[in-house]
Amino acid sequence: PASAVNEAVADAAGRSVTTFISVVDRGSGAVLAQTANANTQVASESIMKLLLAAYYLVSDGGYTQTPATRLTQLSYMLRYSDDDTATVLFTPAAIPTVAARYGLTNTSNATDDPGHWGAARITAADMTRFLYQASIDPEVGPWLLPVMAQTAATGSGADSDFSQAFGLNAVGGTHGSKQGWGCDSYWTDPQCVISSVGYTAGAFVAILQLDDGY
Repeated sequence: PASAVNEAVADAAGRSVTTFISVVDRGSGAVLAQTANANTQVASESIMKLLLAAYYLVSDGGYTQTPATRLTQLSYMLRYSDDDTATVLFTPAAIPTVAARYGLTNTSNATDDPGHWGAARITAADMTRFLYQASIDPEVGPWLLPVMAQTAATGSGADSDFSQAFGLNAVGGTHGSKQGWGCDSYWTDPQCVISSVGYTAGAFVAILQLDDGY
């Protein structure tokens, strides 16, 4: 994993892309490889939707207690990265609640406006911690991970022509992903983010990237 991460970072740098990566063992949560900047905050974009889904599952007492209509909403939001659903469901309590539950010390609401959910602050290290902790959370993991394996070919709405076949969604075998893209990282240079957070058979992986565009 360390060699693969180093190669990926070097390849991205050659394209003027800044990369933040964390890889942890899926069974134990032990760190297998991380970039030096894995604890640096960038905009969450649609990666935030993982935290939002977890919030509702936990708030309802677990996925088995969550109403079917809500599960349908959450599934659609994750699979199609649907912004309209996220905006309707977003509450400023979601990210702090999940961050506290899973020990995500560098994850927070946006600082300009908590409702600016695309600018919520995450790190690669926190996202792999989230995935590991959620996977062993009986109220969240058994529902969340299978949904991540059903990512749609494209986004929805204005992003209906945006392909999601990148990052963790581009690998073969066992995998699941949540994709994110946008230019809400106003405190970094550059400001556009394209990220993939998910899992393979043996690892949880977070790949966050910054560039001037997609």
